[in-house]
Amino acid sequence: MALDVDPEQLEACKKQWVIKWQKYHEEFPEESLAHIQGMGHAELRERSHWLEAEFTRVRDNIPVLGNDTNDPEIVAGLIFVGELLDGCQADLVNLIRAGRTTDTHSTSDSTRPKFQVPMEQLKNVERSHMFALSCMNEIMTLKQTPAIKWQQQIAANSQLLKLNQSGLGPPMPFENLASEPDDTANQMQTMPVSAPENQTLTRTPPVNFITSRSNDIDQNRPLGHGIDQNQQNPLVVVNAYIKNLTTLLGIAFFGASITWSTIFSGTRGDLVLISWSACLFIVGAVGAAAASMLVLPEEDIVARYRTVRWTVRILSLIAIVHVLAGMFLIAVAILVLDPTQQSPQALAGKVGVRSAGAYAIAVSVSCVGVSGAVWRRYTTSTWFLSAPILRIC
Repeated sequence: MALDVDPEQLEACKKQWVIKWQKYHEEFPEESLAHIQGMGHAELRERSHWLEAEFTRVRDNIPVLGNDTNDPEIVAGLIFVGELLDGCQADLVNLIRAGRTTDTHSTSDSTRPKFQVPMEQLKNVERSHMFALSCMNEIMTLKQTPAIKWQQQIAANSQLLKLNQSGLGPPMPFENLASEPDDTANQMQTMPVSAPENQTLTRTPPVNFITSRSNDIDQNRPLGHGIDQNQQNPLVVVNAYIKNLTTLLGIAFFGASITWSTIFSGTRGDLVLISWSACLFIVGAVGAAAASMLVLPEEDIVARYRTVRWTVRILSLIAIVHVLAGMFLIAVAILVLDPTQQSPQALAGKVGVRSAGAYAIAVSVSCVGVSGAVWRRYTTSTWFLSAPILRIC
């Protein structure tokens, strides 16, 4: 990577990257590292090897992004990322060594200390890895900015020229119209453009090419996926889903327990309404649990795939509707309750009670089946469909 950059500008830009790292370190949410709690030997060994491969991938991508650029901010960012990864290399080596050790003590030997994960070193490596990916995403965006601006300027000039030729636009001197494309072309000849950017100019202007997962940073995929700039933080989205689904599960289980005890131990009331209420609460609990199957996996498929997010929303909506319907039926059962009644009633008979159970089983199985199919589709490779990946090479 050639450093044809003013040293003073390079040092100033490097200080800005250091400030970003300090701010990221201070505001880093510790709950995002909850998946590393309670790791065993096998899990730590697998995680450390994965982190080692990620470090190698990012290091290999630094020269690719540094080719044909003299922007001090980009060069300083690439240098800082390399130094950041080198700084936590010792912690990564310690993690690999800890993962390779074997737990040889038996369960009867209580005097030997149990295996302990080097938590602080693991947190430091995980935090540095996440920030390095964020920096690479920002650097990719910075490299795309000049090409996007130039293409937008060419499109605006062409549109203005067409309007003037048709007599719909404001009058404009012909010498200016003739000189602008030449000046812009000369400017682009002196502007260093890498191979991926040169090919991008022949397509529709991208919104903001940012990698949505670490595996997309590669020499063959330097630009990654194109996602919306206004997309929310994946961690915030997942946490919001988890809180909502946990609340739904609590309400549904509470309602199901109340109606369940009423059915099998009650002495009065309409058993059909209460049975339907219990089944609706059960469906609400199953729907929330099915949505939780897609939110909890370590692959973070909710943050990466729109289809998974819509599936979680639909399952959550089904759970909400059934919980509200169960509450409503409890209110109806209270409304039609006869205070002088000494035995339970079943106005719709045995058919009404059995239909409630059949409905609960059918809808619950459907929710779990849809959730399982979506989970398998986006977490493992299948023979009938593969995940679409935007390749720009």
